[in-house]
Amino acid sequence: MNRPPVRRRLYHRTVLAIIILLCPLPSIVFAQDGDAEPSWLLLELGKRAYDDREYGEALFLFRKVIGSGNGASVPGSSEAEMWIGRIFTQEGEYALAEKQYQRALENLELFYAPGNELTTRYLLSELYARQDEYGSYERVLAEIVARDEVFGKSETPAMMENLRKTLLDRGFDKVIELYRLGDPGLVRARLELGEYRYLTGAPEEAVDDLLIGAVTVVSETVAYLRNKDPEYAYSAFPTFVRRAYRWENSREYIAEAELFRIMYYLGASLHAAGYPGPANGVWELVASISDSGVWFDRAIRQLNNPYQEPLLTLP
Repeated sequence: MNRPPVRRRLYHRTVLAIIILLCPLPSIVFAQDGDAEPSWLLLELGKRAYDDREYGEALFLFRKVIGSGNGASVPGSSEAEMWIGRIFTQEGEYALAEKQYQRALENLELFYAPGNELTTRYLLSELYARQDEYGSYERVLAEIVARDEVFGKSETPAMMENLRKTLLDRGFDKVIELYRLGDPGLVRARLELGEYRYLTGAPEEAVDDLLIGAVTVVSETVAYLRNKDPEYAYSAFPTFVRRAYRWENSREYIAEAELFRIMYYLGASLHAAGYPGPANGVWELVASISDSGVWFDRAIRQLNNPYQEPLLTLP
C-alpha cells in the first residue's frame, strides 16, 4: 500500500463496449465446446493475457469462467470478476470497475484463494483514490483494518490505550519489547489510512494506525530473524535493522512494507497530536538508518525544524 493520487486525465481510452460485443457469450461458447476447460486454467490463461495487455482475450477468458457453471456459481468466479474490474480500471471505465469489484465481494466463498478478497478491497480503495473520492477511499481502508483479529475485539480500546501509553512514556523500543501484534496483510491499509488521517487533520487516529503497522512489520521481521537464530532478541531499532539487512528476505520485506515511511509518519502524527518528545524519538530512529532513503532526509529535516505537512484539500 501511497498518498491518494491526484485525478489524471486519460489520453487514451479503449471502448470496452466494442470488446464485450466481440466476446461470444459463455452459453454460445460452451454450446460449441466439447470439453470445457477447468476454471482455474481459464483464470491462469486470462491473467497471462492481462499481463500481455491482451485485454480483449483476457476479458473473454474471465467471462468464460463466470459462465462455466451454466447459471450456477463456480469457484473462481469471484477472481474472474476481480480481474474484469482490473481490465475496466486499466481502460479508465471506473464506474464499471467499481461494479465488478463489488460483485466479486458479494460472493466471498467463490474466491479460490481467500487472500484475493483482500486484494479486491485494496483495488477498490485504489480506484476511489484515482477519482479523488476520498470518503470512499477512507471507508474501504477502514473496513480492511477492521478485519484485524486482535484489534477487532471488544477489549481493543484498552489494549490500544496501553500500546499508545507505552510509546509515549517509554519509547518505541519498549513497545517492541512488550508487544507482538498485527496482521501483516493489513500493514498497507494501516500505512495508507494513517498517512491519510495525518494529512486530513486527524493525527490521534493516525498514531494508532501507524503504530500498529510499525509494530506488525517489526514483529514479522523479528520472527524471521529468530528462525535464523533462535537466540536472537530485539534490543534496539538500529541494531535490529542492521541484523535484518543481513538477509535478502528480511531486507526486501522491510522495503516492501515501507517500514521507514510508516515510522516517519508515526513521528509526524505524534508531533501534530501534541507529543513533540515521542515524535523526536521516532524520527531519531529513522535518522539512525542512513539507507532509509528519502525518509532519512525528511526525518533529519523534522528534527532540525519540525513542521506540519500541508493538509489535503478535499473536494
